[in-house]
Amino acid sequence: MTRLQDLVVPFVTVLIFNFHTSVSGCETGEVQLVDGGSYYGEVQVCIAGTWGRVCRNGWDNNDANVVCRQLGYLSGYTTYSSQTSNLPIFLDYVGCDGTELNILDCDHYGNIGDYYSYCYDAKVNCQYASCTEGSVRLSEGMEGYVETCHSGRWYGVCRHSWDYKDAFVVCRELGYPATAAVQYTSNEFGRHLQDTYLYSVRCFGNESSLLNCLNIYPGTTCSSSHAAVRCAGEITGFCGNDGTVRLADGEDSNEGRVEICSNGVWGTVVYSGWDSREGEVICRQLGYQNPNVYIYDNLEFGPGTGPVLFISLDCDGSEASLYDCSGSHYSAVSYNHYSDAGLRCEQNTNFGSCEDYDVRLVGGEDDKEGRVEICYNNVWGSVCDDNWDTYDAIVVCRQLGLDSDTVQAYANAYFGEGLGPFHLSYVNCGSSTSLSSLSSCSTAYGFGVHRCKRGEEAGVRCGVKPPECNHGDIKLVDGSSKYEGRVEVCVDGAWYTVCDDNHDSDAAEVICNQL
Repeated sequence: MTRLQDLVVPFVTVLIFNFHTSVSGCETGEVQLVDGGSYYGEVQVCIAGTWGRVCRNGWDNNDANVVCRQLGYLSGYTTYSSQTSNLPIFLDYVGCDGTELNILDCDHYGNIGDYYSYCYDAKVNCQYASCTEGSVRLSEGMEGYVETCHSGRWYGVCRHSWDYKDAFVVCRELGYPATAAVQYTSNEFGRHLQDTYLYSVRCFGNESSLLNCLNIYPGTTCSSSHAAVRCAGEITGFCGNDGTVRLADGEDSNEGRVEICSNGVWGTVVYSGWDSREGEVICRQLGYQNPNVYIYDNLEFGPGTGPVLFISLDCDGSEASLYDCSGSHYSAVSYNHYSDAGLRCEQNTNFGSCEDYDVRLVGGEDDKEGRVEICYNNVWGSVCDDNWDTYDAIVVCRQLGLDSDTVQAYANAYFGEGLGPFHLSYVNCGSSTSLSSLSSCSTAYGFGVHRCKRGEEAGVRCGVKPPECNHGDIKLVDGSSKYEGRVEVCVDGAWYTVCDDNHDSDAAEVICNQL
C-alpha cells in the first residue's frame, strides 16, 4: 500500500501526457460529490487541478467517513453504485482507517491515472448526525426523492405502488398540508443514489406518519425508480374537519356515495355490515332530523377514489358521528372501492296517527290489495320485500280480517313506493297458519333496522279469485256451433278478445290448429 501524496509529482507528468484535460481550478486533495444531492453522490477527488474518479473496489464506511468529514459533515456511509464515468481513475482500492483528515492520507493500490481501466464509482451518503428511526425527508428540501431513516442512515423508497395518498402522508409528516402534495412517477430530480429500504408503501392518505401506514414492505431491491414528492401545488378533493360527511355523485344532494373526511382526505365506507342505523347517523350529521333512510350497495353511485376508511361499522343509530360507533375501525388496504356504501336521506313527514304494529294496505285499486305498511313509534312505514312470500301475505290478510285463503305476495314496489321509512326487512312468518299479526313474525334485524332502498316495498292482495282459465288458452264464443265464434284468449287467468286488425287466414289457421 502507498499513499497518493508520494506519487503526486510523477503523476502530473502522466496527466499531461495521457489525458490532455484542462485544469478546472480545484486543489489537490479536494473532494466533491456528483450525480446526487448536496449530501450524497459519487465521489471525485482533485489531483493537480483536475477532477478524477474513485473506484468502489474495497470502498467501505471508513473511507466514506473521511470524505464526508472533508465536506463538513459529521459522518457518512458508503452506498452501492453501478455507475461509471469517463473521467480518469485517480484512486482504487482505497483503505482508510477512518481517522484521516484527507482521503489522500489513506492507503491505496495502484492504477493511478489509468484512464482506460474500468471500475464502478465509489459513492457516499453524508449526514450531520444520526437520524431518528422512521423519520422522513426530501432530498432537495421541500421537494425531491423521499428518504426514510433506518438504523441511523437514510434510504430511498421504491416507487412501486406509490401514489398520491402516500405523497399526502409524506408532506403532512414534514409539516406541509396534505393538499400541497404532488407525486412524481419519473426521474424528476435526476438519478437517486441512495440504497433502497422500503420496497412498497401503501397508505390510506389520512395517516400522520409514513410509519403508520398499514402496509409497508421492507426490501433492498427496486425494479423502478425511487419515489419523489413535491410539497407544493394544489390537490383537488381536500376536505375540512375530521368527521365531516358528504354524499357524492348522486342525482340530488340528499343521496350518493357515503364519504367521510379524515386528515384532509375524503374516504369511503365498506358496505359490509352497513344498515339503516349507520345511515341514520350520517343523515343526522347532514341535518336531517328523524330521517327516512335508504341503503344502497352494488356501487349504485359509482366507486370512490380516496382511502377506504371504515369496515364492519356497528352503530346503534343514536351516535352523533360514525367515529362514535363501537366496532368502527380503519379498513385494511386490501379493501377496494367495489364495496362503497351508498345512502339516501329524506325528512320524515309521515306522522299519521296510528297504533304501533297496526297494518294497512296502500296504493291498491281497493282495500283488499296494496303496499304493506306497519305502524312503529306512531309512524307508518313500509316492509322490505327481502324474502317476502305467500306465508307473510297470509298473516297480513288475517290481521286485516280479510280473506287469507287465497292471497298473492308482491315485491319490487308493485303498488308504488312508500313515503315513510322502512320498518321491517327479511320478514319470516314461516308456514304456520296460527300467527295473527305481522309483528309476531321473526325478522333479521328487528323493528326500524334494514338494508333497503326505494323500489323494494312489499305488497299483498287478499282474497284472490281463482283463475278463470289457463294463460294462453283460446276459445270461440257466440257462434252457431263449436267450430265458429268470436276469438278470446286467456291472459293471467282472465278471458280477453282479440282485435281484428291484420287478422287473416294465416292467423285463423294458427287458432284452428290450437283448438
